[in-house]
Amino acid sequence: MIDILTSSSQVPHKGWLKFVRTSRARTKIKHWFKVEENKRALEIGHRLLERECRRHGLPVSQTLKSDALLAKVKENGYETIDEMTRMVGYGRLSAARIINLLAPPSPTTPKESVAESSVTPKKTPKTKEERSVKVKGGNDVLMQLSKCCNPVPGDQIMGYITRGRGLTIHSVGCPNLQALDWDQNRLVEAEWDSGIYGTHSVKVSVLTVDRTGVLADISAAISECQANITRAEISTREDRKAVLDFVIEITNTLHLERMLNGIERVDGVITAKRVRGW
Repeated sequence: MIDILTSSSQVPHKGWLKFVRTSRARTKIKHWFKVEENKRALEIGHRLLERECRRHGLPVSQTLKSDALLAKVKENGYETIDEMTRMVGYGRLSAARIINLLAPPSPTTPKESVAESSVTPKKTPKTKEERSVKVKGGNDVLMQLSKCCNPVPGDQIMGYITRGRGLTIHSVGCPNLQALDWDQNRLVEAEWDSGIYGTHSVKVSVLTVDRTGVLADISAAISECQANITRAEISTREDRKAVLDFVIEITNTLHLERMLNGIERVDGVITAKRVRGW
């Protein structure tokens, strides 16, 4: 006898798409995720629009329900405010651009520059991760770098709309991104901003002969490449080899490659490689 357990609180899981047999079941699962994604995009879009309203000193509730906003929505080809808000949440529209169209010009602004200033988004403080990535359609999007592949400048990247966290930036070759790409509406084109310089953390694993002074030699090689070690873990094996795991701050993939080559030139090092997820 087989007991089938049910639960009123159970929701579909993406893993179900790997083993469902019928196209009807697959369609229903995808539809459920699509509905949930639209809800989440609407929530994210509202948060972005609310932030812009507060930045301009506009009353949030009245502005987001105003006839003036609805008029701008229709001018941009959308039927409802919610439809436009979802596009903001998906990263297709800039919240700053929309609210700037509604914000009154400054009294000191010359008349001839009113039109220009009303459509030019004002700069807002961004995190290092937000500054380093440019998103197609506007950069006024909540974003973060994925922890499963830890992309750094030089990696080809793609944005993916995630639940409640805005846009997550993955490496194009990330297995998790490939597993999620069945919903193309959640993918957003992204690229690194070549004009922004900074450091990014990567994990590097080094396999070496277990000898005295090897850690010091590897650390010196990393330092010579102008890279900074923020964490180091060492473990030894029974075959007289050692595994050294580092978290290192680098600027881009060229810097990383140069550093790995420097490590591999150290006497006793067998391999040095980047570790994606950590």
